[in-house]
Amino acid sequence: MEKIMIANLKKTYEKPRTKRRRVVVQVLKEIAARHAKSEYYNVKVDNSVMKEIYKHGGTSPLKKVKIKITKDDKTGIVLVTLAEAPIKKEKKPKVKKEIKKEAPKKEEKNKSTEEKKQ
Repeated sequence: MEKIMIANLKKTYEKPRTKRRRVVVQVLKEIAARHAKSEYYNVKVDNSVMKEIYKHGGTSPLKKVKIKITKDDKTGIVLVTLAEAPIKKEKKPKVKKEIKKEAPKKEEKNKSTEEKKQ
């Protein structure tokens, strides 16, 4: 069974800032268990979902996140992943431009210092 939905995590903002990190996981698991008709302890949350939720920090998690719930009928395990996988941009290697500055020759240095002395 697969289901794509937007999980509303606003309940976490009722809790104190210091406890929001833990509460987000609980609320997300409860939502997934309810919609997959499974038990709370059978729900596994993917790491990419947690990174997306905590991208603003643990004390201010996202209020809504689009998730995909998949349930394995044989084992009864529910897996929560991001509905749209983040697109990774390929980084082009930076080419450093080397500007070669020619050091003034010793003769030129000597001339310039002699001129300053006069």
